[in-house]
Amino acid sequence: MPSLLNVTSVQKAMENNGLSGRKLAEHLNVSPQTVANWLSSDTFPHPSQLLKLALRLRIEFEELVIKGTPDKYEPRVAARARLNRVLSDATLAKFKGMGKLLEQMAGYLPFDTLESPPRLTNPVTDALYLQQVSQKVRSDIGRDTVEPVKFEDLVDRFAKHNAVLIPVLWGKKEGHENAIHVLLPKTGTTWVYLNLDTYLPDFKFWMAHELGHVYSPSLSGSDAEKFADAFAAALLFPHTVASKAYDELRSKRTPTSRVKILNDFAERYGISSYSVFKEANGYAVTKKLDLIEIPQALLHGGRHITNQSNTTIAEVLWPGKLPQPKEYIKVSKKIFKTPFFDVLVQYIQEKNKSSNFVQAVLDVPLLDAKALHLELA
Repeated sequence: MPSLLNVTSVQKAMENNGLSGRKLAEHLNVSPQTVANWLSSDTFPHPSQLLKLALRLRIEFEELVIKGTPDKYEPRVAARARLNRVLSDATLAKFKGMGKLLEQMAGYLPFDTLESPPRLTNPVTDALYLQQVSQKVRSDIGRDTVEPVKFEDLVDRFAKHNAVLIPVLWGKKEGHENAIHVLLPKTGTTWVYLNLDTYLPDFKFWMAHELGHVYSPSLSGSDAEKFADAFAAALLFPHTVASKAYDELRSKRTPTSRVKILNDFAERYGISSYSVFKEANGYAVTKKLDLIEIPQALLHGGRHITNQSNTTIAEVLWPGKLPQPKEYIKVSKKIFKTPFFDVLVQYIQEKNKSSNFVQAVLDVPLLDAKALHLELA
C-alpha cells in the first residue's frame, strides 16, 4: 500500500496558519485544483511538493504522511550531506521521488540494463581489504601505488560501471546535498547527482565516495556510508602514500610545520588536508605506531584555509560567470561523459514533458527548469 497524505493533519495545520486551499496553492506554486485533489486523496503530492508543504504548514513529515508497506522496488538513496548530517524523512522522500522519475527514463539509456557490471562480493571496512581493493581499482585505471588519482580517472570508472552522472548547480549555501546516489532496483540502474558548486578537494573525495557506493550496492544505511568513506580515502590516499606523510609529519615538532606538511600533500593529491591527517593516523593505527597530534583548532583552521583557497568545480568550468543552459549541457556532457542530457531530451520529446518534469528531476528552481526545457525540447 502506498503512502497517503494525512488529510486531517493538513487541514488542521491550514486552519492554524490561516490558509485557504487557494492561498496554500499560491504559496506552493501549484493550482488550487491540485491542492483540492490532495485533500480529497485523489492524488498524492510529489516528494518535492511534500517538503514545501511540510515547511509551509510548519508540521513534521511524520504528521504529514501515513506510511504504507515498503515497496521492494523503491529507489535506494544514499546522500552525501553537508557536515554528515542525517537526512530528514521529507528530504529522503523527495530524493526517492526523483528516483522514480529517473526510472521512467531508464529505458532510454544507451547501454544494457539487463546485466550489471562486476561489484564487490563482500565489501567491508577492514583496512587490509580496503587497501587491496584500492590497489585493484588503481591498477584498472592505470595508476601505480603512489600516483594521484585524477578527476578524469573517476569519471571513467563511473562510465565503465554504467553509472549515470548528473551534474547539477545547486549552490554552496542553499542546503543542498553535495552528492546523491540513487540505485533503482527495478531497472538495476545507478544515477549519481553531483553538485558542481563545491570546492575541488571536497568534490574529488565525494566523487570517490559515490564510486564506493557503485562498487558496493549490497550495502545500505550507515554501513554503506562508512564503506564509501573508507573506500574513497583508501583510493585517493592509500597507505603507500599515507606512510610517507606519516614519516614527514613525525619529523616535524611544531603544529604549524605539521599543518604545512598536510597542506602540501593535500595540494599534491587533490584532497583536503584533514583527509591527509586522518589517513596518516589510520596508517599509524594499522602499524601500531604513535598517533600524530595537532591541536583541533589549528587542524580545522588549516583545513578551512586550504579549502577556501580553492575554487569550486563550477568556477573552473565556467570562470567568472553562470553558464547559459546550452553551455551547461555541452560542458557537462563532455567533462562528465554522461548520457543523461541525451536521455532527457529523448524522454521529454517523446513523452511531451513540460518544464515541471525538468524542475522535479533536477530539483532546480522553475525559472531555471524553463530555460533548460527550452534548450532541450
